[in-house]
Amino acid sequence: MRRILMVLPLLLAACSGGSWPSGSYVQSISPDDAKVLAPAVADAVAAILPSKQDIHVQPAGPDDPVAALLPPFLDRADFTETKNGIPVSYVAGPMDEGVLLRVSVDNRDSASRYFVRTSTRILTPGGPLTVGTTDR
Repeated sequence: MRRILMVLPLLLAACSGGSWPSGSYVQSISPDDAKVLAPAVADAVAAILPSKQDIHVQPAGPDDPVAALLPPFLDRADFTETKNGIPVSYVAGPMDEGVLLRVSVDNRDSASRYFVRTSTRILTPGGPLTVGTTDR
């Protein structure tokens, strides 16, 4: 029951059609997890936006391990990070034995993916990248 209560806010944010929280949020993400999630965030942005766009990633905070690794992956996907770019945020946190990642672009378009842990505790994609648009 405790695990469900811990995951419920993240799940509700990821599945709701309502407004997206301002900024990003990470919970219980290790540096090794961030090495898997950072390229996944860039892949999600590339699945939502055409390349050569200016974006502004809203990190979860100064200790956000994902944000620290993002720049080269966004660069490789041909995005430029600027203060006035299209807002990009993400939520990453534990769900069951893995991590749920949701990326939001301009509080309208989003992409989600679930990652499972292998027997050696490494994150690996556990399903497809799902992309959707919220009509406003």
